Amino acid sequence: MCGLCGIFSFKHKVAPAVVQKMNQLLRHRGPDDEGYLVAETKAGVFSPRTGNETISALRNRMESVTKVNGFAPNLVFGHRRLSIIDLTEKGHQPMALGNNWIVYNGEIYNYIELREELKERGHCFKTESDTEVILVAYSEWGVECLHRLNGMWAFALWDSRRKLLFCARDRFGIKPFYYFLSKDHFVFASEIKAILASGLSEIEPNDRAIYEFLAYGLVDHLQETFFGGIYRLMPGEYMFIDENGDSNFQSWWHLDKKGVSSDITDNFRYLFKDSVRLRLRSDVPVGSCLSGGLDSSYIVSQMAELVNNVNTFSAVYEKGLPGDESEYIDVVVKKTDAIKHTVVPGPYELTKDLQNIIYHQEEPFGSTSIFAQWKVMELARNNEVTVLLDGQGADEQLGGYDKYFGIFFGILFKRLEWIKLTNSIIDYMRLYKKRNIFAHTAYYTLPRKLRKIVRNRLVPLKTEFRKKYSHCHPDDYPNNFNEILKYFIANSMPQLLRYEDKNSMAFSRETRLPFLDYRLVELIYSLPVELKIDKAVTKKIMRKAMKGNVPEKIRNRHDKVGFATPEIEWFRNELNPFIIKVLNSDRIRRRPYWDSDEVKGVYKSLMQGRSSSNLIWRFLSTELWLQRFMEGTIH
Repeated sequence: MCGLCGIFSFKHKVAPAVVQKMNQLLRHRGPDDEGYLVAETKAGVFSPRTGNETISALRNRMESVTKVNGFAPNLVFGHRRLSIIDLTEKGHQPMALGNNWIVYNGEIYNYIELREELKERGHCFKTESDTEVILVAYSEWGVECLHRLNGMWAFALWDSRRKLLFCARDRFGIKPFYYFLSKDHFVFASEIKAILASGLSEIEPNDRAIYEFLAYGLVDHLQETFFGGIYRLMPGEYMFIDENGDSNFQSWWHLDKKGVSSDITDNFRYLFKDSVRLRLRSDVPVGSCLSGGLDSSYIVSQMAELVNNVNTFSAVYEKGLPGDESEYIDVVVKKTDAIKHTVVPGPYELTKDLQNIIYHQEEPFGSTSIFAQWKVMELARNNEVTVLLDGQGADEQLGGYDKYFGIFFGILFKRLEWIKLTNSIIDYMRLYKKRNIFAHTAYYTLPRKLRKIVRNRLVPLKTEFRKKYSHCHPDDYPNNFNEILKYFIANSMPQLLRYEDKNSMAFSRETRLPFLDYRLVELIYSLPVELKIDKAVTKKIMRKAMKGNVPEKIRNRHDKVGFATPEIEWFRNELNPFIIKVLNSDRIRRRPYWDSDEVKGVYKSLMQGRSSSNLIWRFLSTELWLQRFMEGTIH
């Protein structure tokens, strides 16, 4: 797990000091080592192999080579390393195979199996790292090597024979890759702030991204970021770029249905266990997040069958507050003999940490729930556990969120399946006793134009701003429930993966996600709806697979909490002075996106119990982001 950055110039010489500045902003992602590659792609390669060399010494060596050989660097890589596998100096990056060079962030969990296969094909290895496996796999299979990798990654690889820079991202976009492309330069990095530090891109807001976040709550679903001109390589995408700046982008992976065997439960159970087994590969301590819900409890229970003394990390609250799952956490810990670590996030800590969270997240975020995750990562850092398994991805695949019931009922309504709809509603009311779900059903059954009118009334945006982006309709959902789940995997899950990556790497922690093993994802997508939601029971196939492994009190839970905070209570009480101060500021009144008096009205509605906390937080988060990145200092 690392941070990477670089500049590929098509017309000008690159100053290594610029990339060093970018690299230093990524130090939290890789505090164990740093390295650089300085190259002239038309001639030879000049590369310092140590992170101990000062930038002035690097510049002096480069200039001496320039005088002798006419060396003019147009490609510079920077890398920060968090050592997880092969802790020796042999794992240093940038890493070379012949004249091919790579900077890489992530983990290839099946690297041992791939290395053995490549050895049988005649390849030799000098390290025990998964980085070298990528280089050798690319030399053997080219772009097709991506299909053989099971893991999470973002990398940039200089192909010296083809004179191309090859950049790729994993299937789900677990690891980030941002870039800025002009006629003169290609600048890339693991974080946006590193690109901004290059001085080659403007710092300006992207109004379309702001609109879709405020109106629909969507982030990370577009190639565009909140920063004008800065883009993200999309999940399951790669690109080639040559010395002239000509680029070619391709999607290399698509979620497709596979054939399903008759022993579905056993297959699910095997794939999940194997996914956990692979993600335990590490040369540093591995623990797990534990919320007390189904997903993280299944992970911890499975880990306990494979290793002893699992360290778990949880956020808890005072008894009776929403979000506290202490009783369920204790059940799992008792059954697995895990070592429990807990933290109690508080509202005043949130105000203290908020600027730091915004700085690391780099773009607005949808709720304060990521603060709980932030504190859990800090807790892991304080207990010197470097790698954490986590349950991201299960809800999106298996219909784990409450809103999915509203969508499910809406589909049955549109299909006129009255008997099934009636029985499903009866089952839901008996199990959950919630009625607000029917607002979701009503919304999702409306035609798109009416949904737009409803949303316009709920979200107070300025008319001219709304009209400019009125053509955007991100909530045009399919009428098939499996396809809707696929839609949310593509459009909602990336934001959660960004939150997790940025929160964990802020504390130099690596998180691994067993539910996003692509083999398991393909199996789940191929299953009928009844194995995901049936008689108001979510995650049906997973509950069957968990039997005997997870305590029944957990397996039979039907409430969904996750790493949440008591957000509404905080907003109405302890955080009220902070929110009022933001809403009354001169800066929020000057924004071209919203009417500040109407935004205050949204907060008043929340205080009166008539609005959601998520809606007011979108405005607060956007305002605080604008202050930090558009009006503050990037450092």
